[in-house]
Amino acid sequence: MIINKNNILTYWSIIRESQNKGEIFLYVLKRMFGVKAKFRKDVIMKQNGILINCGRIMENCTVACSQFEKDIEKEIKQLNGSCIDVGAHIGKHTLTMAKTLGNKSRIISIEPNKTNVALLKDNLRLNRLNNVEVHEVVCSDKNGQVTFYRNEFHPASNSMKRSLDSQEVILPSETLDTIAGNIKDLVL
Repeated sequence: MIINKNNILTYWSIIRESQNKGEIFLYVLKRMFGVKAKFRKDVIMKQNGILINCGRIMENCTVACSQFEKDIEKEIKQLNGSCIDVGAHIGKHTLTMAKTLGNKSRIISIEPNKTNVALLKDNLRLNRLNNVEVHEVVCSDKNGQVTFYRNEFHPASNSMKRSLDSQEVILPSETLDTIAGNIKDLVL
């Protein structure tokens, strides 16, 4: 773990927003001694009025704590149609779109990683959002199966390209056309 101002501010923000502060402190302590670590139990955060179950991985907390959605919320409010979140991870963008647009829009959330999908579905349940379709596939240029690379400690870096410490898995894939079908009001 590199101790610098940015990391300290990020961890402080995560501690403030999380319901499981002890898990965060224990994680930071382990990382200071160079130990790869996960939380012992799920960490739930509240960010911009949305509850987010980050699971047991710090990187998910960092994603949940990001303010990117705050910057695009004004644009999201102006959308009038269906939206797709490709590579939805634990659902931060999906949750923001679903909450902001409400039941007037159809949200399609695409995420191939089983663990992330479970957290995404839990986050939809926690926030009582029912205007989201979750597709547990790789969005690809073909229907069938593709090689996918997942990283246990850095799930936001899961990709169709190999990265450091990634594991190769074969997963089902669908094209965006197959997933979205014939949506006339699609906003990408």
